[in-house]
Amino acid sequence: MPYFTLDQLTAIIPISHLTEGLDDDGNGVEDAFLNVQGMAENRVNGLLAARYAVPIPPGNAGADAFLADVTSLIAAAMIYTRRGVPPEQWPFKGDHSSATARLRAIAKGDEKLIPALPDAQDASVVISEPAGSWSSSLSA
Repeated sequence: MPYFTLDQLTAIIPISHLTEGLDDDGNGVEDAFLNVQGMAENRVNGLLAARYAVPIPPGNAGADAFLADVTSLIAAAMIYTRRGVPPEQWPFKGDHSSATARLRAIAKGDEKLIPALPDAQDASVVISEPAGSWSSSLSA
Protein backbone atom coordinates (compact mmCIF):
# COMPACT_ATOMS: atom_id res chain seq x y z
CA MET A 1 0.00 0.00 0.00
CA PRO A 2 1.47 3.41 -0.92
CA TYR A 3 2.56 5.80 1.80
CA PHE A 4 0.75 8.74 0.15
CA THR A 5 -1.78 9.53 -2.57
CA LEU A 6 -2.10 12.09 -5.32
CA ASP A 7 -4.81 13.81 -3.26
CA GLN A 8 -2.38 14.28 -0.38
CA LEU A 9 0.03 16.09 -2.70
CA THR A 10 -2.62 18.70 -3.46
CA ALA A 11 -2.26 19.87 0.14
CA ILE A 12 1.37 20.77 -0.65
CA ILE A 13 1.31 21.69 -4.33
CA PRO A 14 -1.34 23.73 -6.16
CA ILE A 15 -3.12 21.50 -8.67
CA SER A 16 -1.87 23.58 -11.62
CA HIS A 17 1.77 23.07 -10.53
CA LEU A 18 1.06 19.41 -9.83
CA THR A 19 -0.32 18.84 -13.31
CA GLU A 20 2.50 20.85 -14.88
CA GLY A 21 5.12 18.83 -13.01
CA LEU A 22 3.58 15.42 -13.72
CA ASP A 23 2.08 15.79 -17.22
CA ASP A 24 4.76 14.39 -19.49
CA ASP A 25 2.76 14.34 -22.72
CA GLY A 26 0.80 17.60 -22.45
CA ASN A 27 -2.66 16.04 -22.17
CA GLY A 28 -3.52 17.49 -18.73
CA VAL A 29 -3.13 14.14 -16.93
CA GLU A 30 -0.56 13.53 -14.18
CA ASP A 31 1.14 10.71 -16.14
CA ALA A 32 4.32 10.62 -14.05
CA PHE A 33 2.64 10.40 -10.63
CA LEU A 34 3.21 6.66 -10.14
CA ASN A 35 6.89 7.05 -11.07
CA VAL A 36 7.39 9.96 -8.67
CA GLN A 37 5.40 8.16 -5.96
CA GLY A 38 7.52 5.03 -6.36
CA MET A 39 10.79 6.99 -6.35
CA ALA A 40 9.82 8.89 -3.18
CA GLU A 41 8.80 5.69 -1.41
CA ASN A 42 11.99 3.93 -2.53
CA ARG A 43 14.07 6.78 -1.14
CA VAL A 44 12.31 6.54 2.24
CA ASN A 45 12.44 2.73 2.30
CA GLY A 46 16.10 2.78 1.33
CA LEU A 47 16.91 4.82 4.41
CA LEU A 48 14.61 2.95 6.78
CA ALA A 49 15.72 -0.52 5.62
CA ALA A 50 18.79 -0.34 7.84
CA ARG A 51 16.53 -0.42 10.92
CA TYR A 52 13.07 -1.62 9.91
CA ALA A 53 11.47 -4.21 7.65
CA VAL A 54 10.19 -2.20 4.68
CA PRO A 55 7.76 -1.26 3.38
CA ILE A 56 6.31 -0.30 6.75
CA PRO A 57 2.82 -1.83 6.94
CA PRO A 58 -0.08 0.55 7.54
CA GLY A 59 -1.98 0.52 10.80
CA ASN A 60 -0.04 2.73 13.20
CA ALA A 61 -1.37 6.28 13.08
CA GLY A 62 1.97 7.83 14.09
CA ALA A 63 4.01 5.96 11.50
CA ASP A 64 1.33 6.35 8.82
CA ALA A 65 1.19 10.12 9.32
CA PHE A 66 4.97 10.56 9.29
CA LEU A 67 5.46 8.34 6.24
CA ALA A 68 2.69 10.13 4.32
CA ASP A 69 4.22 13.47 5.27
CA VAL A 70 7.86 12.72 4.45
CA THR A 71 7.18 10.80 1.22
CA SER A 72 4.76 13.42 -0.09
CA LEU A 73 7.29 16.18 0.69
CA ILE A 74 10.02 14.22 -1.11
CA ALA A 75 7.65 13.73 -4.05
CA ALA A 76 6.81 17.46 -4.02
CA ALA A 77 10.53 18.24 -4.18
CA MET A 78 10.87 15.89 -7.16
CA ILE A 79 7.93 17.56 -8.90
CA TYR A 80 9.27 21.07 -8.34
CA THR A 81 12.67 19.89 -9.56
CA ARG A 82 10.98 18.51 -12.69
CA ARG A 83 9.47 21.99 -13.18
CA GLY A 84 12.94 23.56 -12.90
CA VAL A 85 12.27 25.28 -9.56
CA PRO A 86 15.40 25.49 -7.36
CA PRO A 87 15.10 24.29 -3.74
CA GLU A 88 15.39 27.77 -2.27
CA GLN A 89 12.11 28.65 -4.05
CA TRP A 90 10.09 25.64 -2.85
CA PRO A 91 7.20 26.93 -0.70
CA PHE A 92 7.49 23.79 1.46
CA LYS A 93 11.30 23.91 1.87
CA GLY A 94 11.20 24.23 5.67
CA ASP A 95 8.80 21.31 6.08
CA HIS A 96 10.85 19.23 3.63
CA SER A 97 14.07 19.97 5.52
CA SER A 98 12.52 19.10 8.90
CA ALA A 99 10.90 15.88 7.67
CA THR A 100 13.99 14.62 5.86
CA ALA A 101 16.20 15.49 8.86
CA ARG A 102 13.92 13.39 11.08
CA LEU A 103 14.00 10.59 8.49
CA ARG A 104 17.81 10.60 8.56
CA ALA A 105 17.77 10.58 12.39
CA ILE A 106 15.42 7.58 12.34
CA ALA A 107 17.64 5.81 9.80
CA LYS A 108 20.70 6.41 12.04
CA GLY A 109 18.87 5.16 15.13
CA ASP A 110 18.89 8.53 16.90
CA GLU A 111 15.06 8.48 16.86
CA LYS A 112 12.51 5.71 16.47
CA LEU A 113 9.87 5.77 13.78
CA ILE A 114 7.43 5.36 16.64
CA PRO A 115 8.24 4.09 20.12
CA ALA A 116 5.95 1.04 19.82
CA LEU A 117 7.51 -0.18 16.56
CA PRO A 118 10.51 -2.36 17.42
CA ASP A 119 13.83 -1.45 15.89
CA ALA A 120 15.23 -4.37 13.91
CA GLN A 121 18.59 -3.69 15.60
CA ASP A 122 17.26 -3.87 19.19
CA ALA A 123 18.83 -6.59 21.30
CA SER A 124 16.67 -9.13 23.08
CA VAL A 125 16.37 -8.73 26.83
CA VAL A 126 15.33 -11.27 29.47
CA ILE A 127 13.82 -9.93 32.66
CA SER A 128 13.77 -12.36 35.55
CA GLU A 129 13.20 -12.34 39.28
CA PRO A 130 13.27 -14.93 42.02
CA ALA A 131 10.08 -16.91 42.51
CA GLY A 132 8.06 -15.62 45.45
CA SER A 133 6.54 -19.00 46.36
CA TRP A 134 9.68 -20.91 47.34
CA SER A 135 9.63 -22.84 50.59
CA SER A 136 12.22 -24.98 52.36
CA SER A 137 9.66 -27.42 53.68
CA LEU A 138 7.00 -29.54 52.11
CA SER A 139 3.67 -29.47 53.80
CA ALA A 140 0.84 -31.87 53.18
